[in-house]
Amino acid sequence: MAVYIRCPSCKTDQHIKNKVCKKCNAPLPQRDKIYKVVVRCNGKTVTRQVPNNLELARQIETKIKAELIGGEYYDRRQAAKRDIKYKDFIKDKYLPYAKSNKKSWDREESL
Repeated sequence: MAVYIRCPSCKTDQHIKNKVCKKCNAPLPQRDKIYKVVVRCNGKTVTRQVPNNLELARQIETKIKAELIGGEYYDRRQAAKRDIKYKDFIKDKYLPYAKSNKKSWDREESL
């Protein structure tokens, strides 16, 4: 669980106190920094990027930790994946499209 700074040259994560990147030896930016928040808890890893604000990055880290520990973390990307089922997509989206645009829609419907 940490907040890292992102190297603009090689895109690796570096400790906040580093002045140069350990991988490419490029100087880390003094302004326009991108902070990367990484939180691991209960087998889940949550990563967020925060531009230009270390204090906000630390607040986000604390909030995500508390939600993961309490079991109330809501990941909108995972929820979007779970919301639609394959057969619902075919029935509601694909078949109406196929009926109006394809000649072989009846074969696809039977499949």
